[in-house]
Amino acid sequence: MAKSHNLPTNREVRLCMAMSLDGKITAEGDLFPNFTSRFDRHKLFSLRSWADALIVGAGTVRGENLPPLIRDPALVEQRRKNGQSDHPPVFILSNSGNLPWDQGYFHQTETKVHVVSPAERDPQTPDSVTWVQTTRTENLPQTLTRIQDLGHRHFLVEGGSRLAYAFVQQNCIDRLYLTLAPHFLGGKSNPTLLSGPALQASLWVLEQSETHQSELHLVYRHATAD
Repeated sequence: MAKSHNLPTNREVRLCMAMSLDGKITAEGDLFPNFTSRFDRHKLFSLRSWADALIVGAGTVRGENLPPLIRDPALVEQRRKNGQSDHPPVFILSNSGNLPWDQGYFHQTETKVHVVSPAERDPQTPDSVTWVQTTRTENLPQTLTRIQDLGHRHFLVEGGSRLAYAFVQQNCIDRLYLTLAPHFLGGKSNPTLLSGPALQASLWVLEQSETHQSELHLVYRHATAD
């Protein structure tokens, strides 16, 4: 049977998300999940260390002042030994290209930031930011190929919920790393794991399950990635 997965076999895309018992990924007023354990945060740093490139949505960037880094010296040192940069470059996917250029996110030297957008480069974009021009008709598999052509093949998608939805909807995720935290967050406006219309059912296979202080850590493989 032919595979329906949209990714070539020489790259892997992982999605890392955390949610509460009621399916929320952030608390009121927060864009970063601060309700998980130190163990979960170290898992995130390990996934970042594995990655050649991090992919985030523009909405997530607008709510954060600092870029996603590997805040573990041992993991950074291992990347150096492997001939990699201390932190993987960040690719921000944005339809409008309208981003808060005065944020610390764009004025740091620890990691390289790229904006991937069909819009023309904003004249206010800092010189340190690379602009990757796409087209309005380009889908995510094509965008991933464009980024892969820059020398990357291990991708970690960190959200937010609308970007995660798009990647799942277009069959662009190989593995999902999901943390279920032992908390209820509530809030009608708080986003859930995926934000978007109903999806066609597809099979995800549980590869790993681990419990740490009542926090459940799951790894699922998209069945069509076999």
